[in-house]
Amino acid sequence: MRLKTVIQQVLSNGKLHALFSAFTPTEAKDRGPFVQTALAAGTVTVFGIALATATSALALLLVAVGVAYYVLTQLLDIKLELDPQVLLRQAMQAQRPVSAPN
Repeated sequence: MRLKTVIQQVLSNGKLHALFSAFTPTEAKDRGPFVQTALAAGTVTVFGIALATATSALALLLVAVGVAYYVLTQLLDIKLELDPQVLLRQAMQAQRPVSAPN
């Protein structure tokens, strides 16, 4: 079976056609099925790469925070006391109006 025939059969399926059209740019709607499939695959690939980049950046940020915490608490013997009540009190003060209207 030729690739063009396979692509046409895949795109003739209603559910798969809706999925491909969601990831195909609107400018390529009048192009051939191979071009639409290539653009849809490229779009999904770019989204995947962006998701992987964001996930690895978040992981590296968490590792950096952990290393900084370890260096401060274990190597430099600095005591860090985190009191959630202080943060809650500051948040509540920020929401309170400055003065009542007269």
